[in-house]
Amino acid sequence: SPIDNTGKLYGVAATRISEAIHKATGNWCDVTIVTFRDRPLEDPAYVLASLDVEESADLEDKVRPIVEQQLAQVPNLTEELILQGIVSW
Repeated sequence: SPIDNTGKLYGVAATRISEAIHKATGNWCDVTIVTFRDRPLEDPAYVLASLDVEESADLEDKVRPIVEQQLAQVPNLTEELILQGIVSW
C-alpha cells in the first residue's frame, strides 16, 4: 500500500517541490519531508524547504502555495509510479 512506501512517494514529491520552487524563484532549493505513521499522505508532520536566499515574507508567499499544491498530489503518485514508471534518481 502507499503508506508502506512513503519514502519513495515523498522522495518524488520533494524533488518536484524543489524543482517548482526553483522555477518560481530562480533560487536553489533543498526539500525535506518528514512524517509519522498513520498521518495522511498529503499532510506530513513537516516540510522544510531550504533556499539559498534571505528569508522574506514575499518568498514565503511564493513557496507555501507550491508546497501545498504538490503535497495535495502525493496520494496520486502511487498510480503515476506504476503506470508511468517515474524514475526517482
